[in-house]
Amino acid sequence: GYPSAKEWLDFLDGTEIESTVLYPTAGLTFGVIQDPTWAVALARAYNNWFTDRYYRVSPRLQGVALIPMQDVPEAVKELRRAINELGMVGAVLTANNGELGIRQPFGHSDFWPVYEEAERLNVPLAIHGAPSFNIGINFFTRFAQTQALEHPIAQIIQLTSMVMEGVFERFPRLRVACLEAGAGWVPYIMDRLDRSYETWAGAKYKEFSTWLKKKPSEYIKSGQLYFSCEGGEESLTYAIDRIGHRNLFFASDFPHDTNRERAKHEIEELMERKDLSDE
Repeated sequence: GYPSAKEWLDFLDGTEIESTVLYPTAGLTFGVIQDPTWAVALARAYNNWFTDRYYRVSPRLQGVALIPMQDVPEAVKELRRAINELGMVGAVLTANNGELGIRQPFGHSDFWPVYEEAERLNVPLAIHGAPSFNIGINFFTRFAQTQALEHPIAQIIQLTSMVMEGVFERFPRLRVACLEAGAGWVPYIMDRLDRSYETWAGAKYKEFSTWLKKKPSEYIKSGQLYFSCEGGEESLTYAIDRIGHRNLFFASDFPHDTNRERAKHEIEELMERKDLSDE
């Protein structure tokens, strides 16, 4: 089962972490739900359950809300309720929805009311993968292969959609985090999107949104987008050169692949790297 609030607080004390933001596990498949009515009810139930089980025990245990993007007006209402009434700190959007429940990528204008509300509330949205089906790797039979690719592929798809559809131009105060995919893919996708942009920028018919006013890489390093890195990424210094260090953060992923000892080791691994500045 899920760790209790006490187990979480023991972990924080043992790793000298002040507070944490907890993400759902099974809830990362939330976007696959096809019935909007069920999605609305389940989002409310999860957010209430989380608040009762963790945040009301200790404000050191903060939460991100599930919001039903299957029903955008209800997603706006639930985001507002989660922040204003439950004390949550943002919302999580599921990166791969299998083309089943949330059928559009997150750059689609259908979702813009949610981004407008996130700006108004001044809270971030976090995009997080997990489901692996329908992203071209259904034939894998060993989880190590799936685990390596499911997060970055899903993140690349959603980031491409949001940037090229002009979300970060239209909503200049929106903050979005791309989680659990590392940071090494980010410079690569900056180059790919810039190349595509420049190919079509001078054409009569643009193959990107009219909201896009500058190169995609400029939005990615603007400070609106954040990426979680891993301590052992050898490409991290190059990623920092391209997007800056203020847009990167480390996450332990406790309790999935990590116990307290391993989390402490990973933090020390990151802090002791000679190729990274203290800043």
